[in-house]
Amino acid sequence: MGPRKAISYPANEIEHFLGDFYAERLDDYQRMDMRVSRTTQVGRKGQLTIFLDVQNLFNRENERGKDFDGDNTWTQLPDGNWAITYETTYWLQIMPSFGVMWKF
Repeated sequence: MGPRKAISYPANEIEHFLGDFYAERLDDYQRMDMRVSRTTQVGRKGQLTIFLDVQNLFNRENERGKDFDGDNTWTQLPDGNWAITYETTYWLQIMPSFGVMWKF
């Protein structure tokens, strides 16, 4: 398959051809979550549960995607050619939470 689309930027000075879909891949995604909970009986019918939950326990930076902003990503190289840079975005880092559930 050939290029999908041509984009001219800025003001028809540069012509950029987008490549095939799925031609590049993001880094592998890895995440470990952990949850600890304790449930106790309250009265005859009630239950009280206290929990601690940690998402992305190892605090790994997982790539979410590559952002392209037409105004800020074009850089002219010393040889006169143009280069496009992409900003890598990431998923959330380590995220602890805690809570209480009361069933009655």
